[in-house]
Amino acid sequence: MLFGKMTATLKSSKTITEDMPNKDFDPFLKSGDVPEVMYKYRNWSNQYDRRTLTDFELFQSSPSRFNDPYDCKIPVAYFLLEHDKEKQQRYFTRIVNNHKAHLSDEEKILEVQRLIMEGRFTDHAWLKWADEDFLKQLNNKYGIVSLTPVKDNVLMWAHYANSQQGYCIGFRSTELFNNPDHFGSGGKVQYHEKYPLIDPEEEHMQQMIKQVYLKSKVWEYEQEYRLSKFEAADRVIDFDRGCVAEILIGCNASRQTIEEIRDVASRNFPKVPIFVAFPERYNYKISFDKL
Repeated sequence: MLFGKMTATLKSSKTITEDMPNKDFDPFLKSGDVPEVMYKYRNWSNQYDRRTLTDFELFQSSPSRFNDPYDCKIPVAYFLLEHDKEKQQRYFTRIVNNHKAHLSDEEKILEVQRLIMEGRFTDHAWLKWADEDFLKQLNNKYGIVSLTPVKDNVLMWAHYANSQQGYCIGFRSTELFNNPDHFGSGGKVQYHEKYPLIDPEEEHMQQMIKQVYLKSKVWEYEQEYRLSKFEAADRVIDFDRGCVAEILIGCNASRQTIEEIRDVASRNFPKVPIFVAFPERYNYKISFDKL
């Protein structure tokens, strides 16, 4: 564990939380906040990625599949309890009330005192268990669909569309983000320079929300929006063909890929325009020609 090093680093600087969201952090979108079209980059060579076009499917990924080693893996900052007796009292009182409601009031008080005396928040073995248990819950419960309003980012075409050889599908945002029963809650990822702190006192759901919607600033170019749904990890979800606004094909796609995508799109999305990307001649920019 890096608990000791983390504790020393965080205690040495009061500025660590200056740009951190507070306990009322709310990434969820209000009506009109979402861009008109949201895009999903796909690898046409991957049989599962093809199914977005061929079978009207989106995959609600478990966070365990994400390529960012920090994404949805922020440990709860239990060290915040270490030298704050009042905080310890509040935290363990909530734990006892939530998990040992059958105890009498007197028994609850004694149990809180026992937990404080144990000092588990400084026990590396317990911290390791607590981190793993928390992340296991997140990975096993939440299904996430990642989208972006950006269709011309060279890095995303390279990373998520098979080195510009794949495709990108544009969805009408209101069809996805205004249907929480089907797609889940929609929110905008927030990016920060400093490592987020998840306070042990925060409600469990608020801790989960921070996990899902906070990322390092190095990913800011993605401008990511997420649909997150509970009890949906690694599940396939269908969408109506009317959700699709446009289809884009990468600038390195082969003629065969272009023809295959056009053939599928003509059958499944006959009224949806198709564009092929190309790199501009005197500019680091991708543009599109209508097919």
